[in-house]
Amino acid sequence: MTELWDGASWTIQSTPNPTNGKDPVLNAVSCTSSTACTAAGDYTISAGVRVPLAEVWDGSGWSIQSTPAPTGRA
Repeated sequence: MTELWDGASWTIQSTPNPTNGKDPVLNAVSCTSSTACTAAGDYTISAGVRVPLAEVWDGSGWSIQSTPAPTGRA
């Protein structure tokens, strides 16, 4: 779950789920401005392996960013 603070109240924001993945989790977020944030976490692929997940906020919505899988992972 992500939320947006507009200076007066919080609003829940929807984030995209990875295709062919389950149990996505975002663990950390960093923002350099109100229109530039990156959230990082992971999700499970069909082989039962957790792989990296990164999403970017552009001021109007979240989108999934491609991330390399660690060596030795699916």
